[in-house]
Amino acid sequence: MRRAWPLVRGVALGLAVVTGLVGAWIEERLEDSRPRTCPGEGCEGRDPRAAGCAGDHAAGYEPESGNPALLEVRLGSRCHTVWGRIRDGAPGDRVSVEVTGGGRQEARIGTGSGTYTAMVAVDAENFEVTVCATPADPNGDWGAYCIRATGESGYN
Repeated sequence: MRRAWPLVRGVALGLAVVTGLVGAWIEERLEDSRPRTCPGEGCEGRDPRAAGCAGDHAAGYEPESGNPALLEVRLGSRCHTVWGRIRDGAPGDRVSVEVTGGGRQEARIGTGSGTYTAMVAVDAENFEVTVCATPADPNGDWGAYCIRATGESGYN
């Protein structure tokens, strides 16, 4: 029986690994087929991560230059939403997002160097959005500025 024990452990470990891989593959497929938790206007004001609209379901747009705080427009195509994100700010800096003819959201960096706003609903392809960064220190390295995007801005 002692000789069989390593074989039993090996088979059990192999089954556990295969089960884990298959489970992860199935979960990933279900994630993509699962209905979003909020369509369009139902997402207004909600956290994009908590609503399942971020991650692989989102893309970003940022200008190639003149963007000292690494400001970004995020587009959640699955949820028909946008939100603003700042990646190189400081505590107290703010980011806002406003859709022309639509909603507006704002967030402030609490700790660290980045944050993002809650979502604003958009028409899936035809929209204009403005995302702005406002530093907590008006005499710092950069001043308040905005970036603008549309549904055709080349999101990556």
